[in-house]
Amino acid sequence: MALSPEQRIARARLAALAMHARHDPRETSRAGTAALLAKFEVQARAEAEERGEQISEEEILRRAEYLRRFYFARLSWRGVAARRRKARERERAAREAASS
Repeated sequence: MALSPEQRIARARLAALAMHARHDPRETSRAGTAALLAKFEVQARAEAEERGEQISEEEILRRAEYLRRFYFARLSWRGVAARRRKARERERAAREAASS
């Protein structure tokens, strides 16, 4: 029998909790974190190259840090917007159900 999306999420959450109970999460996420940070450095280099800029490694790292901050701030902004949209949809559905 196939699992529903909610059941798959619950199963994945349980597996993640079990894994983190057995292993240090900093170790299990180290490779992924490094890859994500490298992505911002690559982006900073590419943007500098597109502009024809010759910038130092220190400047690459500085820009990569701000690209990272921007990425997570935008992610948070979008999450807030999605939660507000869902709340409005729930409120509208509740009003429609109450008026029916």
